[in-house]
Amino acid sequence: MAYVFSIGLVTLVWVAIIYLNERHGLLSCDRFSSPLLKYLAYAWLGVFLLVMALLVTGAALSPVTSAQLAKTPFYSLFALHLILVVFLLGWWALSGRPGIREFLNIRHERPGEVVAIGIAVGVGGWIFTIIMALLVALLLKSVGVLEEAPQP
Repeated sequence: MAYVFSIGLVTLVWVAIIYLNERHGLLSCDRFSSPLLKYLAYAWLGVFLLVMALLVTGAALSPVTSAQLAKTPFYSLFALHLILVVFLLGWWALSGRPGIREFLNIRHERPGEVVAIGIAVGVGGWIFTIIMALLVALLLKSVGVLEEAPQP
């Protein structure tokens, strides 16, 4: 049930991103050289979202114990970051391998200011992600998917 919920939610987000891009130019800073590459990028995004939903749902359904966490190598705590970097490299390749400033949409006469804004948005996104994870956990617990209170 939890996997169905996660896949459904991710599918809605994926469709919304595609709709917003096609109707309102959400991803207008990306310049795909052909419609085929754009649709491959959409598929790449869908695969990424699906993999992340499955990994996060699986982790939520079987939380690690303190003993397992103690044995976990430090570098493995950043596995999801590696998945994100791989996704971004794929998106970069599909969008024609633009320069790093163009890819990161740093088009301002003061790039330092734009980078600082990006860091602030990133921290805000991290906080938003934690809040959303807590809300999803509460929702899963309220519908009976998470039966015991997970221990951090």
